[in-house]
Amino acid sequence: MNGNANPYYNAAVANDPAMKAWLYGTYTNVATNQILVFDAVINKETNIALGGGNIAWAAGAQYRFDRNLDDWSDLGDVQATPCVDSIDGQQGLCANPTGPFVFFGAQKDNDVDRRVGAVFAEVKLPILDTLEVSGAVRHEDFGGNVGSTTNPRISARWQAMDWLAFRGSAGTTFRAPGQAALTPGSSKGVRNIAGSYRAVVTENNPFLEPETATTGNLGVIVTAGGFSASVDYWTFDFKKELIVEDAGQLLGALNAANCAKPAFAARFVNVGGAAVCTTQTNVLQATIKIVNGQDTKTSGFDLRGQYDFDNFFGMDFYDTQVTVGAEATLTKEYKRGATTLLEDPSITIAPAIDRAGKHDLTGEFYSFPKTRASAFINVAGEKWNLRYQLLYREGTTIAAAVCPGDAGAGTTADCRYNYATGTYQSVGKLDDFWQHDLNLRVDLPWETTATLSVQNILDTDPPFAQSFYNYDVTNGNPLGRVFKVGLKKSF
Repeated sequence: MNGNANPYYNAAVANDPAMKAWLYGTYTNVATNQILVFDAVINKETNIALGGGNIAWAAGAQYRFDRNLDDWSDLGDVQATPCVDSIDGQQGLCANPTGPFVFFGAQKDNDVDRRVGAVFAEVKLPILDTLEVSGAVRHEDFGGNVGSTTNPRISARWQAMDWLAFRGSAGTTFRAPGQAALTPGSSKGVRNIAGSYRAVVTENNPFLEPETATTGNLGVIVTAGGFSASVDYWTFDFKKELIVEDAGQLLGALNAANCAKPAFAARFVNVGGAAVCTTQTNVLQATIKIVNGQDTKTSGFDLRGQYDFDNFFGMDFYDTQVTVGAEATLTKEYKRGATTLLEDPSITIAPAIDRAGKHDLTGEFYSFPKTRASAFINVAGEKWNLRYQLLYREGTTIAAAVCPGDAGAGTTADCRYNYATGTYQSVGKLDDFWQHDLNLRVDLPWETTATLSVQNILDTDPPFAQSFYNYDVTNGNPLGRVFKVGLKKSF
């Protein structure tokens, strides 16, 4: 940010090397996380017999203590140095405490802890030699605004034939908001939004509710000799998903109609005051919040297959053994409801979307390929192991507007300029990403192990994507070919 955009900018201070060294050298943080867990479990097999054996059960209790401590130096603590002029010893009062740098981060010291008590039980019912059913339940008490929760789960496995089995499960889950997120306060950072760096404040929310989900799974397992494979269908139905609002989406919702609503206009600090709200160029600072967001439903398939050879592909070769396998996750859907403003649900920050097969690399960096897969060949000798692995990520398409190809197309995130034709063109679906890796481990004398690996053997570049880094950071590997050599000695 420069002096034309920031009324608090001081060029003399910003460009003085000594001042820079002092500012950044004293802007430090000590973060501590302490976790203490006590568990007690009892398990027993009863004398009650069913067709497949005796009923067994387990029960237990747990106590967890979790403490998070953030201790910022004075220049990083907005309570110790709330204003721009606080650095000169003039504490003053700021209408909007931003810390001494306005643009860069300012936090509050915090010291929060949580005590959680839980009880749980599980029972195993071997109904037949080929059919087993298990049931479990867990009750947790978080106290405070979070409260308590009880979550059951049931699962079953049926060995229909020697080579064929079926399995399934259903249950509920519960995720409590972090104690720091429930504590009044905020943190500040810098983000690149729509091609410009902006100060963004992330506010905690004492009124957060837990995130819950209903889960289900159905699968089939096949085993025959050295071959094994499984196919599982899974589904997760989330309610009140815990999210941090997307700063890019919030700025994208800037328009005259939304700015006329006080709750929306209050999320921004603008050049010229609160009245100037309709354009992104006026925004000095945006405020996002940790909220219970939209409901989300996702489902898909997990596939796995493997064959274990007792030799080298059917041949004797220095007593080696080979394993060949592959696995994949196929995402069928990732449907998220619309995100609305916490204080005014009539304002939509982001519309409903099915994220499966799409990306948003100019906002909060996400990408959800429909297919993620890997395959391997493992060759093992008496004192060595060689493994080749192939990784695959399917390309995705942009979740935002597609490049129209006209004179104003450069403002669309999907656009790429074609120098040969002098026009903007849609990036379209990103190229698939493949990566080949090789890893060797050798057991040496004196309890020593040597390892050698070559990651990304073919030196493959990540596929181009219109983003801050011009590739998909969630799926591509920008490092190119990487060699690793290791030596481990046990004593």
